Amino acid sequence: KDALVFFEARSSHFKPNKDEIAAHGHALMMAGRHRSTIDFLKPKLARYKRASPSACVVWYAYGRSNYKVNEVTRASQILRQSGEQCAGIDDDRGAKSFYLAGKSLERKKDWEAAAKAYQRIPALYPDHSMADDGYALAGIAWQEVGQPNTAIQLWSKQVKQYPEGDLAAEGFWRLAWTAYLRGDPKAAIDWAELMIWKVPVEVSPMHWMGAHYWSARWRLYPDVHDPTRLNPDEEQVEIGITLLADLIKRYPSRFYSLLAAARLYELAPERLQDLERPNQTGHPTIWTVRTEFLDDANVVKAIQLTRLGLVKEGMKELESIPTDHLLPSEVALIAEIEREVDWKRAHDRLHKYLLSHPAAELGPDRDRILKDAFPSTYWSIIEAVAKGYQYDARIFQALVREESSFNPDIVSHAGARGLSQLMPGTARRVADWLNVPISKSKMFEPKTNLTIGSRYLEYLHDFFSNNHMLAVAAYNAGEGNVQKWHKKEGNIPTDEFVESIPFRETRRYVKRVLGTYQLYHLVYGQGDVYQDWSAFNHQAIPN
Repeated sequence: KDALVFFEARSSHFKPNKDEIAAHGHALMMAGRHRSTIDFLKPKLARYKRASPSACVVWYAYGRSNYKVNEVTRASQILRQSGEQCAGIDDDRGAKSFYLAGKSLERKKDWEAAAKAYQRIPALYPDHSMADDGYALAGIAWQEVGQPNTAIQLWSKQVKQYPEGDLAAEGFWRLAWTAYLRGDPKAAIDWAELMIWKVPVEVSPMHWMGAHYWSARWRLYPDVHDPTRLNPDEEQVEIGITLLADLIKRYPSRFYSLLAAARLYELAPERLQDLERPNQTGHPTIWTVRTEFLDDANVVKAIQLTRLGLVKEGMKELESIPTDHLLPSEVALIAEIEREVDWKRAHDRLHKYLLSHPAAELGPDRDRILKDAFPSTYWSIIEAVAKGYQYDARIFQALVREESSFNPDIVSHAGARGLSQLMPGTARRVADWLNVPISKSKMFEPKTNLTIGSRYLEYLHDFFSNNHMLAVAAYNAGEGNVQKWHKKEGNIPTDEFVESIPFRETRRYVKRVLGTYQLYHLVYGQGDVYQDWSAFNHQAIPN
């Protein structure tokens, strides 16, 4: 902010040079003033005809700002120029330029151009942290074009050259899934198990557990053309059952454990017995943390301030502590203090942390951390408004947590409102069914919002024969899209349907919401640790 004020004051008296223009454009971009960045830099672009440190800053700031305001044609043009010309001058912005160029072209559905942009990252910037992203995303784009062989070549290069990259799990998974779709279950299993061996679970828990589940599933039902026919090889079937049982015992609160349990209900229900729920006794008063954590000067000061009632001041001390190497209980302790200042931020802190830290890895305070991270917020209202519906009310609570993090005032970029993130048109439509008065302000009232959202979810369950996964997918993408995908894919097993959802956001949404549901069911529910969803094993919508 100070840099912006200084520049504007100085430029009223002196003509800025190229470096000063670049610095100001960068400052505007970093401040999130993307329209101002465009307006400021557009008339000055002609001064930057050749690559230089200042030119790379200007091109990137201008291109990124255009991307942010969805001017994707202009963004892709300047960003590809930046990516090509900034190699050896500003490698960081050069690599990021190609990445954003690819994303811009994806928005235009120009998949071939996007693929070519992504491929330039490892070609020109092989040592950049985004080099593996380039291979992974280029492969996905070529797959969209209809060139799976090219995609396979790129993913193979990715996992060979960058086995520790942040998208390594994505590359391994794409290779495994593509091999299965091409009728080669052995290669699919090999790729899945190689991922389990090479990629730590905390790098990408969803992909890792997906590989674990599917390496078992492909042993049980190996034929992509007849996925309901059990493998005649009894030894492979037994291995598959054992792998599924291992998954649900180690990671009982995850999405793929729901799928594993559904298979075991059909094939080996005895393996589902004697599973334990977390300890539901009262919270202890002490966190299990390291001595060196408690001896940290910032932690000492934060605890002292908090005990004096100066919680905000205490949080300022804790915010300066790097969290990358903290134990789960130490992160939870920070969130507990933060909750006194801002419970939404505290909840978000644990929410994000647990995306990459499975419950099985949370240590001795696991049960307490889970209850803090998955509170029963608004449960009395949710339970009441979902009473009598065909789905477990905890599914709706999980959906609300993932949609809004229990923030009743939130509005999405698309205009969805409130706790259950209702679009105005959907809210009016469902309110008519319920004969409930609705207005813009009422959509933010918790009871009204939850009443309409729960009824819409019930409608979707009814529409899709009570298949929770299809209903949740439709809540995100619309019932029309899910119906279209079902018609295109055929009445395939539900696990295959979820993996085949073409919208990446929706595919992840289903796994996230139903994984959260399973955790709520595990921590707060009663009866069986897993509900029996085996009716949808072989057909997404049973005949």
